[in-house]
Amino acid sequence: MESKKLKLAGNRAVEEETPDKEITSIETVVGKSSVMIGKVWDNISLAYRYGINLLAISRTGERINRSLKEIAFRPGDILILRGKRETINSAISDLGLYPLAEREISLGRTLTIPITLLIFTLTILTATFSKVPIELVFVTGAVMMILLNLVPLKKAYESIEWPILILIGSMLTLGFALEESGGAETIANLLVNNADVLSPAIILTIILILSILMANFISTNTAAVLMAPIAIFTATSLGLSIDPFLMAVAIGASSAYLTPYGHESNTLVMEAGGYTFKDYIKVGLPLELLIITASIPLILYFWPL
Repeated sequence: MESKKLKLAGNRAVEEETPDKEITSIETVVGKSSVMIGKVWDNISLAYRYGINLLAISRTGERINRSLKEIAFRPGDILILRGKRETINSAISDLGLYPLAEREISLGRTLTIPITLLIFTLTILTATFSKVPIELVFVTGAVMMILLNLVPLKKAYESIEWPILILIGSMLTLGFALEESGGAETIANLLVNNADVLSPAIILTIILILSILMANFISTNTAAVLMAPIAIFTATSLGLSIDPFLMAVAIGASSAYLTPYGHESNTLVMEAGGYTFKDYIKVGLPLELLIITASIPLILYFWPL
């Protein structure tokens, strides 16, 4: 677009009169009960009713080479809409669409892709094979992208998930409180006091199961933070290596498949897929049993007690 001196057509007047932050593009999926099914773009009149434009459409198993206004919509079609944020939200609700991701479309920046991939690859390799702290490596990579104008400073700032950072910070404090108050030691003592009837492998399995259960009913980050001190106290009290116990926590806290609110991804797909709580149990329970069955022998093999 830059080399050919082209401009985005459609909502020109709207974009000129509206602050940039209120013009957005969003990916949506046509739901099974959408009123758009079987209709073409011109019959819906989105540009006039809602002040938004259709920029692109993707359909599984089909290469679309016709004009967008000639395509009758089907369930599962992925659309990219652009317009005012408030009107797009109204359109999604009224038309039976499901939002996938919200982001501004970057036009005329294709030449930055190789440089971005190069920086990203170097960052991963440095973090993998060097002794430099991983947080310093990734911050350096992010700063390089900003300095080279691959990512505008404003966008970099807006992309920071402050609620997640605050949540992790709060849960770290909660984990420290559990450790300092003796709560973690109390739970660990319950396991240690039964060490004469429970083998270390069984205690390790209990740690894994507790981590899985906590991850399914609170956030995965919280489960890891709360279970880590318990695992450390248990291993230390038994005179065992803490590595296998912490690995059990890491695996268990990453296995939130039983509920729709154990992880953000579970929640996002629930409405779009029409899933119920029972669906998560049907699929998640076999997965959890498989993880437990496979993890314990692998942990004991790679991180001996």
